[in-house]
Amino acid sequence: MKHYDIVVCGGGIAGVAAALAAARRGRKVLLAEKQSVLGGLATSGLIYIYLPISDDHDNIIASSITEELLINCQEYGPFSLSEKWGGTQDGNPGNKRDACLCCFSPAGYMLTLDRMIRDSGAELRLETTVTGVRCDGNNNLKEIEIFCGCEKENISADCFIDATGGAYVLRMAGNKVFPEVNYHTPWIMELNRKNAAKYHFTENLHIQPIKAPDVDGSMPQVLSAAELQEFLRRQFREIRAYYDAMTPEERKVNYPVHLPTMPRPARSPVSTLWQRSGAKKQGSGSKIPSALPPTGAKKPPRGKLHTVPCSPVRWEMPLPPGAVSTHPEMPGKYSG
Repeated sequence: MKHYDIVVCGGGIAGVAAALAAARRGRKVLLAEKQSVLGGLATSGLIYIYLPISDDHDNIIASSITEELLINCQEYGPFSLSEKWGGTQDGNPGNKRDACLCCFSPAGYMLTLDRMIRDSGAELRLETTVTGVRCDGNNNLKEIEIFCGCEKENISADCFIDATGGAYVLRMAGNKVFPEVNYHTPWIMELNRKNAAKYHFTENLHIQPIKAPDVDGSMPQVLSAAELQEFLRRQFREIRAYYDAMTPEERKVNYPVHLPTMPRPARSPVSTLWQRSGAKKQGSGSKIPSALPPTGAKKPPRGKLHTVPCSPVRWEMPLPPGAVSTHPEMPGKYSG
């Protein structure tokens, strides 16, 4: 059984902050997150504004990791702190409120949080759910059971931190939780030219493979828990490297707005990103293919969500009645 100094359950902003604080103090830390990305409501929940860490008198009232997380949310996205709060002269925080805050790209923040955890030395387990607990006679939590892929594992620690958002570990251990009022406030990210959204992003979105599938990038379909972790985080490393090759100015006009949130079977990493009209195209095949499958679909107009392959991609579909096959080996199908 593996033993840690501290186990943090839940990889939202609170869980990430707890793991960073512990790991930077030399503790052996495990951060377990049930999704395949970090950030919780800030990323998966699309709450893409880092609320003020200043008061009404322009005083910074939260610092340390809280301030660091705010500063780092600008890394891969269109927004930046205003000059008043340490940003550039033309900094656009994405909100008109005169406070130390900043909007961010949820997907870009996923990449940043993954990097921060990596650099801290904390161990990260994604796609990992707490399925059981064991307490001693004094009701002190001693072990948890985690599940990833098809594997169960018992983990012990000197300290467990419940950052699940629903107090799931505490409740599984038999502790009483005092709930407060919550509100159902769904957020969406939509393309809407008629409505000036409160948190405006952009008009030009497309989905883009950033790397062609190759032998080096392939992995077995059936993965162990350890292989699953590597498979998930490898795509984040490659996507992060794609954006790190750009200048900070380029990353303000080319940034991710969505990332793969499931393990992908031996395919290339894909990022939904925004590219400003007239901006320099990335990759040799960055234009929309002119030959679309003959299904009546038209080339999407500028400003719509569309698929942009950066490398040769093949597709196959059943041959419609009366159509001529272009497939060299399968007469009943056409390809591209």
